[in-house]
Amino acid sequence: MKFIVANLLLLMPAFVTAQPAERYEVIIDEIMADPTPMQGLPNSEFAELRNVSKHAFNLKGWAFCTAHSRALINTDFFLEPDSIVILCPSSAQAPFSPFGRTLGFAGFPSLNNDGDLVWLQSAEGKTIHALNYQLNWYHNNLKQLGGWSLEMIDAHFPCAGVDNWSASVHESGGTPGKPNSIAASQEDLIPAEILRSYMSDSVTAVLLFSKSLDSSDAVNISHYKIQQGAIEDVEVEAPLFNEVHVTLQQAMHAEEWVEIEISNLKDCSGNSASFLKSKLALFAAPDSLDIIINEILFDPPPNAADFIEIYNRSTKAIDLSQVYVGNRNPRGEISSLKRISESGLPFLPGEFVVLTEDSLGVLRNYLVKEPRNLVQVKELPSWPNDKGVAVILDRRGMILDELVYDAKWHFPLLADPEGVSLERIDYNLPTQDPFNWHSAATSSGYGTPGYENSSLRNAGSGGGMIQVSPDIFSPDNDGHDDFARLEYSFAEPGHVCNLTIFDINGREVRRLVKNAICGTTGAFSWDGLDESQRPLPMGVYILYSQFFDLKGKVQTFKQIITLARRS
Repeated sequence: MKFIVANLLLLMPAFVTAQPAERYEVIIDEIMADPTPMQGLPNSEFAELRNVSKHAFNLKGWAFCTAHSRALINTDFFLEPDSIVILCPSSAQAPFSPFGRTLGFAGFPSLNNDGDLVWLQSAEGKTIHALNYQLNWYHNNLKQLGGWSLEMIDAHFPCAGVDNWSASVHESGGTPGKPNSIAASQEDLIPAEILRSYMSDSVTAVLLFSKSLDSSDAVNISHYKIQQGAIEDVEVEAPLFNEVHVTLQQAMHAEEWVEIEISNLKDCSGNSASFLKSKLALFAAPDSLDIIINEILFDPPPNAADFIEIYNRSTKAIDLSQVYVGNRNPRGEISSLKRISESGLPFLPGEFVVLTEDSLGVLRNYLVKEPRNLVQVKELPSWPNDKGVAVILDRRGMILDELVYDAKWHFPLLADPEGVSLERIDYNLPTQDPFNWHSAATSSGYGTPGYENSSLRNAGSGGGMIQVSPDIFSPDNDGHDDFARLEYSFAEPGHVCNLTIFDINGREVRRLVKNAICGTTGAFSWDGLDESQRPLPMGVYILYSQFFDLKGKVQTFKQIITLARRS
């Protein structure tokens, strides 16, 4: 008997180890969620696992999980170091076998086409790797429609998220059993940031971070400090480990605000966030017009989607998981209601939130000063290009705000409204007043998603003004005064501007801006080039600015700009 056992041990791979796997030693590095239309691979969903450790692991007892299902591997399967296995339904094992080692098993979870939470769990119940893929991970509007897998770019950063994944570029639509077609070296040097924080009850603060944390480090209470109170406990939520629950020793009261500070917190890549802070308050139910519609894009550019921006004009912390957005059907009934968030989403006083089906499309087409203010939802109500209705409601069905918009509200001199948002001018004037809306300014890029509108009423100056800064600029690319910034300001939106540069002899050298839509504030810049993009000689130049509105009122300004160059 001893002889038989000894020989069996000799037949087993020398690198098989009995020690349990640690997090990220085996990773999910390719996913096929939607195999049709087929490009050259079997018509089946699959996931690819890669062993990036120096140990081999028996996958028996491991589980491949999604947010809605969990499938157990019931057979012995040894995954050697630096090797790959294709996970798929048992019915697809034979078709996938020519591509590499394949493990088919009953109950393989169905992967949602538009995004899903998936993770790998060891036999000991430990989360080994988890990811929450979304359509924007493809970085390709065509491939996200189906037939192409998602591949990880650099296996050294398994928790980097959207920046470390993209659609396969292999002609077959994916690379199951082989190195990924987009494999490349990446860097992950950006520490985690707080995306949002809220109180789930009177003693529990929930902190959601931009990336997965080092879970063994994140539970250390010394990282957290709260004003006028003490912390009882800290837990990090599996499987993504990007959500921290902090238990307070003393309960918070209604309308009380506290600030939590976080220091030296490590993420899963080892980056340390030296100092973070966030405000906390108990959620309060919104009243009518506590949340208002502040900006809407209903006629997006071809490579983007609609968006709607809401603004919290109250003094309350509001939970957007209890708020819905909708429209009205032809009978005038509220319809197509969509819940803004499935989990707690704090909306603090004075904050903006932008709802869209395509956050990357918004980022591609507009300046977004605070990307965390973008909330990607699976589906928004339909808002036609000519006219329509947008409604914001709470969970009780009370209308918080409603906008019956019309494309005719756009600035009359606007040549084409495609890609131009409508902005609210005044938070306190009626939503349904057509004169409280205006096209986003040219200088803002025709939209201001997630921050103050370009058309926001300016209480400062009664007339118009334009300022040049600096008076002397030197476009030599040394990082100091390389361009002249031309800032304008008006009390009301609705102006068109023309900016022209003349030399000291009165000759036109650059038509900088022609018939641009101006908001209440904005800016343009001059880089010292002429109309043909050639450098102009050093000297004194004249900026001639002309602003006119629909009433025929014209304002003109002349200012001196000095262009300096190195001799």
